[in-house]
Amino acid sequence: MASDDVVRAVKELNNSLDFGSRPSIGEIRAKVDAMWPEPGPDILVKPATVGGIPGRWVTAPGAPSAMVIHLHGGGFANGSSVSHRDLAARISRASGTRVFLPDFSLSPEHAVGRALEEVVGVFHALTAGDAGPVFLSGDSAGGGLAISAALRLRDEMREGQYERRCVPAGVIAMSPWADLTFDSESFRRNADIDPMGKPAAYASLARGYLQGHDARDPLASPCFADFAGFPPLLVQAGSSELIVDDAIRVASAARRAGCEVDLQIAYQMCHAYQLFADFPETEHALDEVGKFVRRWAVR
Repeated sequence: MASDDVVRAVKELNNSLDFGSRPSIGEIRAKVDAMWPEPGPDILVKPATVGGIPGRWVTAPGAPSAMVIHLHGGGFANGSSVSHRDLAARISRASGTRVFLPDFSLSPEHAVGRALEEVVGVFHALTAGDAGPVFLSGDSAGGGLAISAALRLRDEMREGQYERRCVPAGVIAMSPWADLTFDSESFRRNADIDPMGKPAAYASLARGYLQGHDARDPLASPCFADFAGFPPLLVQAGSSELIVDDAIRVASAARRAGCEVDLQIAYQMCHAYQLFADFPETEHALDEVGKFVRRWAVR
């Protein structure tokens, strides 16, 4: 089960939401944006539009030319470049990169496919010209979306639309939501353990995102994908989370395809624990992100 410290931290977070009765989607999104901390005063946060998609650059002091596109979590329905500024700042500091947080389209206003195309467009915009290495990263739903976007970019390269450098230097998937069919043992085993999410909430979010689309489509549920030719992959998850098996299955599929994979499971940690800056496990996870980026930025 999740540790007492994790349960306490998540409970405090949930109490801060205090939606009242029947909040609108706008009210939910505003609360989610407000509940996460701002980055430190030494972090540069700059609104920008990349590839036609608005977002924010988040840069720690001394960050070089390597870049990370980080895709926020939030079940495809909430989260933004505001909610994830602090996590992006810690990624930037740990990896020595500039981090772009795109505000991709959300459900239920937009169904599966729209956000994917936007993320691919952001990647192409950043790799145009003489850009340095660009990594794709994401947490929760954003982790699954990062994997799906990398698969789409790989397919484009295979089809001859783009050259090799237009594939990410690496992919970082933090607690990726990678199976929208929920066909995993952990989804049942950890149903009463993970304080960050309940099965009914996941099911509702999946319906809003899929809107009738096949949940087994690899671009919606990348655990069903063929990973041949996939870039280096770092996958992190907590042992107590509902969808820890999504992380394990993605890593296993990528390994079977001959990819470079590093799977890291943090004992008794909840879903998307990297969002909680005060956990020692989070500091270790971000250190590992930094090592991964430095290793593959020099390919």
